Amino acid sequence: MSEKSIEQYISNKIPRVSSGKNRDYIFELLKTYDFTDIQHIFIVDSQNRLDGFIDLKVLFKSKSTALTEQLMQPCHSISNESTLEYAANHSIGKSMDFVPVNDEMGIFLGIIPTQTLIEILRREHIQDMDRIAGIQRGIDNAGEALLEPSFTRVRHRLPWLLVGLVGSFLTTFIMAKYEDTLNSNISLAFFIPGIVYLADAIGTQTETIVIRGLSLSWTNFLSILKKEMLTGWLIGLILGLISLPIAILGGFGLDVAVIVSLSVMVAGTIATTIGLLLPWSLQRLGVDPAFGSGPLATIVQDILSIMVYLMLAYSLLGAFN
Repeated sequence: MSEKSIEQYISNKIPRVSSGKNRDYIFELLKTYDFTDIQHIFIVDSQNRLDGFIDLKVLFKSKSTALTEQLMQPCHSISNESTLEYAANHSIGKSMDFVPVNDEMGIFLGIIPTQTLIEILRREHIQDMDRIAGIQRGIDNAGEALLEPSFTRVRHRLPWLLVGLVGSFLTTFIMAKYEDTLNSNISLAFFIPGIVYLADAIGTQTETIVIRGLSLSWTNFLSILKKEMLTGWLIGLILGLISLPIAILGGFGLDVAVIVSLSVMVAGTIATTIGLLLPWSLQRLGVDPAFGSGPLATIVQDILSIMVYLMLAYSLLGAFN
C-alpha cells in the first residue's frame, strides 16, 4: 500500500451530536452546517469519544421525540496508526460502508468514507496483481505499467523470471536423470505438460485464496490450511480418477494410465501445499505474501510435480512388467 498516513484520508466534516438530543435537534444541525457526509450521525460523549451512530434512514423513520440513545447503533472504530489496507478490510469484515477512526487516546477523529475505501481496495488489488505477476514496483506507479520505458519494465520483471530460468534448468536435469525411464515408454513424456498445467492451475487458485486470507487480519490461517489441503487432495483425487479411463481409452496402457492418475492426485496436494506454505512463510519473514506467487511458486510446483511423476514412473513401470 501507499506510505501515506491514514489520517490523510479521514473526513471530519461529519455530524456529531451528544446523547440526549432528539430527532428535531439533529435535523436542525444538518440544515445549519455544510457536512461532507450526512448518511450517518455520530454520537459522542463529553470528551469526544465515539459511542455509536445513527443511520439517516433510521432517523427519518423515527418519531420527532426519539432520543439519540434510542436510535443509536454501536460501531467498531480503528486506530489512526492502522494501515490503509487494514481499514479497507475492517469495513468488509464488519459490513460497514465507512470506518470510524480514533487517536491513541480514544478521541474520535472522523471517518474514512465509502469512496475512499473503494479506492484503497482497488489500489490493493492492483498491487497484488503486480506482485503475483512478479513485477517489483510501487503501487503508486501501477497504472503506468504500459507507459514505462523498456529498460524499466525489464528491471521490474526480470528478477523473478531469472528464478524461473534456474528452476527450468533444474527441471531439465531431473528429467535427464530419468532418461532411461522415459525411453522405456516414450508415451510418459506426452503427459508431462498436462500434469504441470494442472499443478499450476490448482496452485494459482490456492495462492489467490491464501494471499487474500492473509491480508485479512482476523482470518485464522490454520483454518484455511486445513480446508485448502483437503480441497487440493479432493481435486487431485477427482482429476486423477477422471484421467485413468481417459488414458486407457487413449491406448496408452494400464501402466501409464495408473502412473498418470496417481501423479495428478499427488500434484494436486503438492500444489495446494506450496500455494499455502510459501505465502505464509514469506509473511512470517516480514515479506509481502503476494511475492510468493507467480514465477516463484510456479517453478517450485513444476519441479516437485515432475519429480513425483518421474519417480512414480520409475517405481511402478517395473511392477507392471
